[in-house]
Amino acid sequence: MPGPTQDDEGTTHRSFCRICNAMCGIVVTVGPGRVVEQVRGDPDHPLSAGYTCPKGRALPALHHDPRRLDRPQVGRGAYRLDAGWDDVLDDLHARVRDTVEARGPDSVAMYLASGSAFDAAGRRAAERFLSVLGSRQRYTATTIDTPCKPLVAELVGGWSGLTPVWDEDGSSLLVLFGSNPVVSHGHSNAMPDPVARLRRFRDRGGRLWVLDPRRTETARLADHHLQLRPGTDWLVLGWLVRRLLDDDARRAEVRTRATGVDELHAALAPLLETEMVSRRTGLAAADLDALLDAVVAAGRVSALTGTGTSMGSTADVTEHVLWALHVVTDSYDRPGGMWFNPGYLGQLDRRDWPATPAELPEPEPGPPSRPDLPRRFGEWPCVALLDEIEAGHVTTLFVVGGNPVTAFPDVERTRAALASLDTLVVLDVLPTETTELATHLLPAVDQLERADTTWLLDGYQLAVAGQFTPAVVEPVAERRPVWWAFGALAERLGLSALPRGVTVPTPPESAALAATEVELLRPLLERSRGGAEAMLGAPSGVVASGPVHGWVHD
Repeated sequence: MPGPTQDDEGTTHRSFCRICNAMCGIVVTVGPGRVVEQVRGDPDHPLSAGYTCPKGRALPALHHDPRRLDRPQVGRGAYRLDAGWDDVLDDLHARVRDTVEARGPDSVAMYLASGSAFDAAGRRAAERFLSVLGSRQRYTATTIDTPCKPLVAELVGGWSGLTPVWDEDGSSLLVLFGSNPVVSHGHSNAMPDPVARLRRFRDRGGRLWVLDPRRTETARLADHHLQLRPGTDWLVLGWLVRRLLDDDARRAEVRTRATGVDELHAALAPLLETEMVSRRTGLAAADLDALLDAVVAAGRVSALTGTGTSMGSTADVTEHVLWALHVVTDSYDRPGGMWFNPGYLGQLDRRDWPATPAELPEPEPGPPSRPDLPRRFGEWPCVALLDEIEAGHVTTLFVVGGNPVTAFPDVERTRAALASLDTLVVLDVLPTETTELATHLLPAVDQLERADTTWLLDGYQLAVAGQFTPAVVEPVAERRPVWWAFGALAERLGLSALPRGVTVPTPPESAALAATEVELLRPLLERSRGGAEAMLGAPSGVVASGPVHGWVHD
């Protein structure tokens, strides 16, 4: 594992940022006066190549924020007091044991938010804790910001884990719907240094179309910006697909590799009239025709949606016709269109996959209070959680790296539901509107205080790539890793939230925590494309290849 280096400014450590899915390489300088002095982009990183955004550069400010949660606390509001970890975990042990004995394991729920997605060891321990407890009450941020993407991937492609990725070097046409990667660095695609990437794409002859009601930063870089009315993206996509399928030869060709082609063509019949689509979207008919001409000329297309569509009321149908556009133009899993990143860690292209059945099985029903909301991706929709609390089915909730009070749609209802819980356990780094309601507040380490690897978002990159980082600094005060908290609580319950053979270090000294984190992550690294030693020995990440095509078709 490469160690830090010394220069005139202090000790420098190479790591990667875990604020968004771009996960840019960073160089962190640790000085004698402060734990972390500065963060800059890592020039040797194979994907970000020295780029980092203001959020990444602000990691020292987060680390030193005077509001940081430093000690465990018990009690609500004015009755909240600092407490030792043993006291907090003992109290939680008693509460979880009692509610499971009285009401069953489904009385304990967990909300795993975006903060947990960038903590491989912590997320895995949290999920394992809920699993060994026997609870089905799993909720994640997936059903807050992107439910349409895994849903449509499952319904059209057969598996919810299929994430289409832009073929950056091979495509000639990129169309963005409600997406502003210059600011977001991508929604379901990671795009480090987005301005440079989009400019390079255009410089080599690629054409960028942006459909967005706003004149965004990305729209300013585009060859064409169409300012359609909010919520009408699906009309444009549906019109494109309908017009393409009107070609008898194309429709016959698509039938050779997809089912439901004629049904889709018939369903889109109302979108045949360009004038109607123009009137509904606010786009000139000439602009719609120009977009269609661009798609036909390109042959294959790369198209992406962002939160502008995935958080709208027409999210599902928009994503569905987006998939249809790619299937009709033979752009999925093909050079020049979109590819499916098998992952450096996951290596999905090297697994044996059974063929998807012609008819997908019916999903499991929803929770008792909302059986109409099916269980998918191993979780129930977040919209059902408040019903479960209000019905008394959930009495204990763990919130890991998130703030449901502001993330869920109805703030006041959410606040009231969380306040009614017998036990609300929040693991986080800073106080939020949700921590105010907690009965147990567990201070988590930040990303500079723990080891990590690119696990949960392994297939979101523009290359088959991975990275490992050790902790940059030792944990401050009474902060603990999320995996340690769940591991210690599980042991008190006579369970194990850690992989077989891994024990919770007691006392939790920094050296013991660091060694255990590597032990927890090593199985992931060993299953990777280059093996554990390749990742442990590469301070700036590893790129195995560019796009990999064909494995989804196979």
